[in-house]
Amino acid sequence: MNLALGLNVVSLQTLWHKLWPEYLVESSVVAICVLYVWAMVTSKISSNSPNLYIRTRLLSFVGLCATAALVFLGLLSPYYGVVAFFAVPAPILFVILAFRPALAWQRSGLRRYLNLCVLASALVWTFQIFCQLRTWK
Repeated sequence: MNLALGLNVVSLQTLWHKLWPEYLVESSVVAICVLYVWAMVTSKISSNSPNLYIRTRLLSFVGLCATAALVFLGLLSPYYGVVAFFAVPAPILFVILAFRPALAWQRSGLRRYLNLCVLASALVWTFQIFCQLRTWK
């Protein structure tokens, strides 16, 4: 900052030091969502596989983190609240799937709903990062 001239100039480095924790958290949520979607696309549905239950439990934890982050962002901003309203049951369902993973593979509608909630979380958090970058420039 240049205080000698009375100007309040914020350099890019100062901006980065102020915002890096927020970008780290937001980028982590987007990365978690991408990890979830990648794992769901590459998993094969076979009810006899013991790895399927372990994988579903891990994906339930990842989905819980992603959808809880979406609900949290919806509580902070009314604009995101519209999207988060439809995802309110998703964290509860992910907790249930952690204990009963067979439900995810028996019900395709439930699986589709949870996948859409995680995708919505990724899109909303990506938009949040974009909005913060635009307002700080």
